Amino acid sequence: MASNLSVVNGKSATTSLGPGVTPYKLIASGVSADQNLVAAGSRVLYSISASNANAALRYVKLYNKATAPVVGTDIPTCVFAIPPSNSVNLTFNAGIAFPLGLGIGLVTGVIDGNSTSIGASETVVTLSYV
Repeated sequence: MASNLSVVNGKSATTSLGPGVTPYKLIASGVSADQNLVAAGSRVLYSISASNANAALRYVKLYNKATAPVVGTDIPTCVFAIPPSNSVNLTFNAGIAFPLGLGIGLVTGVIDGNSTSIGASETVVTLSYV
């Protein structure tokens, strides 16, 4: 059984992932910066895995929103770089809180105003959240 570290927005953060964690997968479509609402309501992100088949950096932007983000207009809460022709796997033992909801966007540039879509099937992202 996992031990509790803390409670974030009513969600217990634990040292290991187990039953009740929801997976979310997004494969880049090449359209509209793949701006999607993962889930509305208070959420806690525990892990992100992302792969990038392109020879240039790609970025995953996460948003604290109850609706789908408008990538390039809304300000992301977190931005993760995915190295060229590589992958990244991150686990957050205490979790990252998204009190309004969890939104996602995939883009080619790091600045908040970038909304340039990633090519179709270049990037795959998997999130684990409660």
